[in-house]
Formats: sequence, C-alpha cells, structure tokens
Amino acid sequence: MNSSVFRPAHSCPQQVLRLVEYVTEGFKSKQKTVAVFFDVAKAFDRVWHAGLVYKLYSLQVPDRLIFIIQNFLSNRHFTFRHERTHSTRRLIRAGVPQGSALSPLLYSAYTNDIPRPSSGVQLALFADDTALFYKCRNRSTLSTILRLQRAIDELGQWFRLWRIEVNPEKSAAIQFKYSKHRSQLVVDWNTPSLKMLNAKIPWQRSYKYLGVTLDKNLHFREHIARVRKNALFYTARLGAMLGRKSKLSRRNKLTLYKMCIRTVLTYASPVFAHAAPKALHRLQVINLSSFTPPGRRRPLPAGRRNGNRPVTVPGDILCQGDILQVSSIGHVTRRRHSHVPSGRVR
Repeated sequence: MNSSVFRPAHSCPQQVLRLVEYVTEGFKSKQKTVAVFFDVAKAFDRVWHAGLVYKLYSLQVPDRLIFIIQNFLSNRHFTFRHERTHSTRRLIRAGVPQGSALSPLLYSAYTNDIPRPSSGVQLALFADDTALFYKCRNRSTLSTILRLQRAIDELGQWFRLWRIEVNPEKSAAIQFKYSKHRSQLVVDWNTPSLKMLNAKIPWQRSYKYLGVTLDKNLHFREHIARVRKNALFYTARLGAMLGRKSKLSRRNKLTLYKMCIRTVLTYASPVFAHAAPKALHRLQVINLSSFTPPGRRRPLPAGRRNGNRPVTVPGDILCQGDILQVSSIGHVTRRRHSHVPSGRVR
C-alpha cells in the first residue's frame, strides 16, 4: 500500500525525515522546494461504504471476508447525550469505527489507489495526512508550481470521486528556501497561488506536519520553542513527584521522567538533530534541570554540552553518592539515525 502508516518499522518521524532530507538535498544545490499539505476533514468518518466494498473486490479479497466486513460496517447507529437527555437513534451511513483494530486496515485499503504523480512530484501519505512536494532542477519556481498544480488537480479529482472532503483554507503551501537568517517574505515575489478545487491554498511560513513544525528555512526554531514549552509544562506538573520531598523511589522518578518529559524532548529528534547548537541547548537545559535542584544548577563545561558522550548529572532524585547518566539531546539525535544529512550548506 502507498501509505506509510499501520506498517511495521514505519513511523511519523520517518515520514517527516523523508521530506526534510529531500528539502536539504535541494539546499545543497541552492534549489527551492515547494510542499503542499492537505487538510483532510474527518477522514475515518467519511469512508464511503459502497466504495470500500468495490475496492476490496478490486484487491481480490475473498468474498466471504468482504461479506463479514460489510456486516461489520452496516446497521450501526449512534445517539447523542446531553446531561440526562438522549437524541433519537440515527443510522451511520459512512465511516469506519474508530478504535477498532480493523479500521486502520480498511482505511488503508480505501486510499490504496490514490494516484501517484507521474511528473516527478513526490507524494507522502500517513493516515489522513497527505502532502505533495517537488523541487525543480532548473531552479525555476514557476515550473515547480505548474507541475505541482497538475498533481493537485489529479489528486482533487480522486478526492471528489471517492467522497473525501479536503479543506483548502486549512491546507498550506510552503516554499522551502535556504537562508541563514529568517526570510522576510513568505514566498518569492510574483509566485502564483496553488488551487485545490478552484479554492486557493494559502502560502504559510511554517506548518505543523505529523507533530513537527516545519519552517520555510528549516531552522526549527518554532518547533524547538513549542517542544520546550510542553516540556516545561510537564516538568512543572510533575515537580511535586520528582522533587526532594517526594516519597517516590529513585527508580520510579526516573521512569516518570523517561515517560513524560524525555519523550517530549526527543520526539522526532533525528528530524531537527542538525539545528543550531544554541537552539538545541535550550532543550538540553530542560533535560538537565529536571534532575538538578534549583540552588545547585550549574552549566555544563563547554566541551561537553554538545558532545556525543552521555552527560553525568547529579540530581535531586538521586541518593547521596549515586550518579545518573542522562544522554544529551545531541547524543540521542545522532545515535539513533547516523544517516541524517550532515547539515545545511553554510
């Protein structure tokens, strides 16, 4: 199937990393990449039952299994409750039940025949997140826009045929362009707008794709600021359990940190592993301050802030004489994916 979701060894960070590597390769040759991100409205709730059965027959699924799936989807009803008042029962005419183990597979089968562009435009699918991106070798933005528009028109006809609703106003288009500083313009001057079903797709400076905020220069400053804010929120919430007066054992405190704080800091870390060292250090400070008492926080030596070796941090949650090795953000990002490009062209 075309989609990367619901498949072994495929995840959101890998899909984002594919796009980032594609854009980074263009930066090395000073090429601009244009990406379009589509907002699919209520994808799982809009699956057309008759169309799904037709596609299952096209995939040569055995008739007995199709009959079971058809019975699984038909004769389902819902009611709405507000306080003690219930609405009348209504028939569910479309969609697959969310929460069922079978629903993701059915949705993948429903979108399996999504058209792949033949003009070199890249298609990225992950559940209901759909994106198109392309960089032109002759460095002409106009030719890139024309190819993307043809791919969008073909994709829009497929969406309309299979009753999948796309909101063009909530979709976004980004022109990725290498620049050491933050670009003043969202898009180059006189760049035409892209359209989906005769509605303009707005140009944006950044877009949150699969949990990662991508800006047009791939500086990842907005993403790191958002991650830092979320990590500080969870750190404050768990402060009473991780602090000195907590009666939890050191092992339980470490488990809480790894589950609630470190996962926020290191999510999709291979994607932004090669951001500016100053930006990554803002996350490293949170990583260390989670263990160090407020009165004893000291900066790391300059030679060990961004090193690949684990950082030994004495912390409040540790017993006297014990030490805890906490991997730095830079260590985690470089250890997991050694094939990440060496960075933007300076």
